[in-house]
Amino acid sequence: MNRRVVLAVAGLVALQATGTGLGFLSWSRVAEANREHQRIALQREALLSLAAAAQEAYVHQAHTFIEGGPGHLDHYVEVVASVDAALVAARGANVDIEPIRRTIAAGNWWFADAVVPVARDGTMSRDSAMALHAEAEAQAKATSEAIGTVLHALSHRQEEALARATRESARAWIGATVVALGGAVLAAVVATQIVRTLERRRVETERLAALGEMASAVAHELMNPLAVILGNAEPGSAIRVEAEHARNVVQGLLGFARPARELPVNVALGEAVSAAVDRVTMVADGRDITVSLVASTPSTIEAAPTAVRQVLDNLLLNAVQASPAGASVEVSLGLDSVVIADRGAGIPAEVKARLYQPFVTGRHEGTGLGLAICRRIVEAQGGKLTHEDRPGGGTVARWEFGHG
Repeated sequence: MNRRVVLAVAGLVALQATGTGLGFLSWSRVAEANREHQRIALQREALLSLAAAAQEAYVHQAHTFIEGGPGHLDHYVEVVASVDAALVAARGANVDIEPIRRTIAAGNWWFADAVVPVARDGTMSRDSAMALHAEAEAQAKATSEAIGTVLHALSHRQEEALARATRESARAWIGATVVALGGAVLAAVVATQIVRTLERRRVETERLAALGEMASAVAHELMNPLAVILGNAEPGSAIRVEAEHARNVVQGLLGFARPARELPVNVALGEAVSAAVDRVTMVADGRDITVSLVASTPSTIEAAPTAVRQVLDNLLLNAVQASPAGASVEVSLGLDSVVIADRGAGIPAEVKARLYQPFVTGRHEGTGLGLAICRRIVEAQGGKLTHEDRPGGGTVARWEFGHG
């Protein structure tokens, strides 16, 4: 009898060890697939940034043809430097960007040899400008296709990583079923959660990729005619106002699709918030609105200074624009968060559920990109951005810093 008990216990222990081992082995493989997925996502973002920078270079080339002179050459040189920086950032251990580099280099050499001399001499005729523009457009298309080829390959690798994670998650469930114990069940649940997170990230990455491609297409189709319209429209005219709004939409979309490349440093939030309040006060005074810093606790965050400024300026400007004349906007800086409270009309119900999605706005003059960009910046730092109704009327915007 005792021998049977011992054998039964041994059998249970063996089942437990087998199930637990299978579960944790699968979990480790899911984690590795997750890391691979994240690496690819970062490479894709770098390539999207490169695509946006290359498109900006083409826009300045096009402006040179439109003007027939050297007015945009200095800007073009600056953008070429950003393209080179983006090329460096896009290099990955398993990504061959040499075809992209060659295509971009060929386009830059062609522009330097064929366009820059005649632009500086002022000898570019309309017919030659049109011919050169066509060649520049072909160069830009070749660069876009080269980047698209690499993006397609990375998408395939992301799908493979997700498939591996799904298979290992299924094995983790088998381990949980065999052992039927809490530890194995927990491992399987964790693995499933990782797969769900991977899927959400994949969808987000695909959405950003689509926005990046849309940004390039919009810039290509709109920036040139907008430049012509703005160059000929009278200041203050309805045509100029609408053209400037369209340009802001294009620039905002490019900013959303292109990740920032500034290195993070320790930012003193007290100074950053005070400076943001000073900047927005100039706008608020013209609307008879008071902006005040009611509380400030010394705090720091590791982040890109430009990104911190962008978030603070956007949230404060939104609060001022939402406030009626004579109202006040109150800013409170705590150890772990900054809170901005206004007395505006609040966020419309039809907007609230989709507040942080691109092009969703409750203001006629808004582009609907500001909060989408802010949320992406905040979450990249491990933080959280929320907007809630304020008791008594208005909105409370809260940026929780987190530790990411």
